[in-house]
Amino acid sequence: MSAVGSFLRVIFARERLPPAPAGARLPVKRGALSLLFAPEALPEDPPMKAHGRGRWLAWLFAPERLDP
Repeated sequence: MSAVGSFLRVIFARERLPPAPAGARLPVKRGALSLLFAPEALPEDPPMKAHGRGRWLAWLFAPERLDP
C-alpha cells in the first residue's frame, strides 16, 4: 500500500464505536436533501395566559346563544 493510500484511509476511515446500550434508540440516518428541506420538529407553544382586559371583546364576538 502506498503512503497516499494509507493517509487517505486514516483521514476517511470510519471510527469504530462501542455497541449501543440495550435500551438506547439509534439515530435515524437522513440524506443530505432531507436535512435541508425536511420540516423541523419544533417544540409546542406554551398556552397563552388569559387576560381579563379582553373580556368585553370576547363578549362582543361571542356566538349568539339561542337557547334560553
